Amino acid sequence: MWDPKYVRLTPTAKEIYDELFRTKILHYTPESAAQHVTQVWKILIRGGSRQTR
Repeated sequence: MWDPKYVRLTPTAKEIYDELFRTKILHYTPESAAQHVTQVWKILIRGGSRQTR
């Protein structure tokens, strides 16, 4: 989890962080991270894959 209130990013770093948020690797809140993990586990339990080609 990362909070933008406490850290100012350079433009290059902001691009990287934006990509991390977009791909759901980094989250603003613990609830968001937990929701994502729950969704991934549901897919894995069904034997599915989240990969897109």
